[in-house]
Amino acid sequence: MEIARGIIMEMAHKMVAKKMSLCPKISIVIPMYNVEKYIGDCLDSIARQGYESLEVICVDDGSKDGSLTVIEEWKNLHPTMEITLFS
Repeated sequence: MEIARGIIMEMAHKMVAKKMSLCPKISIVIPMYNVEKYIGDCLDSIARQGYESLEVICVDDGSKDGSLTVIEEWKNLHPTMEITLFS
């Protein structure tokens, strides 16, 4: 019984490793300029996709509204999502 359990556990580990290698990291680049009204919905949509291996890169081009604040608040509410902000 212990041998069978060990074999099953080894197979499960191999399947997880294979799945991890089949899920490459995806980078999503979001250009931003005064998108305070829309950026939260955009990030929510990305989060709902359920893809675990992704990064979001937000590039702000000098927004004069609260876009940057929305991004920072969203980052605090969703700490597991990798979000990088360039402004």
